[in-house]
Amino acid sequence: MNDLHRGARDTWLQDAFTNVEYHTFADLETGFLSVAERDYAVLIIGGNDPVRTARFLKANRPILELKAKIALMHRSHAIKRAKVLNAGFDDVFDSARMSPEEAQARSAAIIARYRASADVVRSEQELTDVLGRVAHVHLLGKRERQLLVLLTARIGEPVTYYRLRTSLGRNNEEISYNYLKVLASNVRAKLKPPYVILPSDHNAYRIVRMKD
Repeated sequence: MNDLHRGARDTWLQDAFTNVEYHTFADLETGFLSVAERDYAVLIIGGNDPVRTARFLKANRPILELKAKIALMHRSHAIKRAKVLNAGFDDVFDSARMSPEEAQARSAAIIARYRASADVVRSEQELTDVLGRVAHVHLLGKRERQLLVLLTARIGEPVTYYRLRTSLGRNNEEISYNYLKVLASNVRAKLKPPYVILPSDHNAYRIVRMKD
């Protein structure tokens, strides 16, 4: 924001971060969020007006979901910082009080959390893709899906009844062998060709892709 403290914030940013792309803040302008010269991990909004800052985040929340969002103020007070944090920013930096070293450390921690979250989302999507190739996922009950996850994690390899029964149990109590057979039968009926569930030696089930 082009306010009284812009110069102080810009000077502080130059000391704290070396790879910064600057854009002038405008309430209704969102172009720089999508046409930045490089992909970016962190969006820093500099300004001491928490209402404008919060309004900007609210209007652009969908395209900023996977970006770390930091508000940069100068000589701010607790009420303003609280308003910005409540709006959904990950942190508030104050260029008059925070050292560049602290800003770098806090930024790194925020980015690490976002990357970890992205890894979880990616893993879940990969699992969903695998399950979707093997079975009609929308037909599966909760326990049936859990069983399919256990079997598809080792497609072609046997998974012992004991491991399946303990993994599907609750409160350290394994499910019964008869219940496991019922679940396996239900999942078998919902598989997509050419996948099948077969009993294996050593008291185990395995999911395999049958050849034509």
